[in-house]
Amino acid sequence: MPGQIKSPYQLKFRGEEDQLEGALTLVMWENLTDPILTGREVVSGRYPTAASQDFTSIIDDKAFIRLNTALQDAIDKGAEPVNLLGEDEPSADTRKMPPYLLLNPSDEMLVMKEEIFGPILPVKTYEDLGEVIDYINSNERPLALYLY
Repeated sequence: MPGQIKSPYQLKFRGEEDQLEGALTLVMWENLTDPILTGREVVSGRYPTAASQDFTSIIDDKAFIRLNTALQDAIDKGAEPVNLLGEDEPSADTRKMPPYLLLNPSDEMLVMKEEIFGPILPVKTYEDLGEVIDYINSNERPLALYLY
C-alpha cells in the first residue's frame, strides 16, 4: 500500500534523470524479502564488487571511521544489516564500503540520530499509513532522501 506525505522535501535518484519534487513517497511491505532481493540484484548488477573502479570511495578516513562506527552501533543495538554486495566488507585501505540496508533500526541508534552521508540506509517498516505519519510528525524532519 503506497502513500504520500506532502512536504517541501525532494526525492532524488542519483545518476538518473527522474526527480520527484514536493512529495516523499512511502512504500510499506508486509515483509522485506522482495525489496531486499531487488536491492541486491540492482546493486550487484551495477557494482559486482566494491573493488570495482566504478564503485566510489568514502571521501576521507574520518568519514570512513564515522560510517563504520554508526554501522557497528546499529548492529550492537539490534539492527539487522543487509550487505547489498553479499560478502564484500568495508575496506579501510581503499575506504570502500558496500551499501547496507539496516532493518529494524531504533531511534537510539546513531544512524537514526545523525546525518549519514554514506551507503547505509535504515529501513523502518509499518503496518499502516497512520503509523508512518505519526512517526514523521513526532520526529525531526529529514533534509532529503537520496536513492543510489
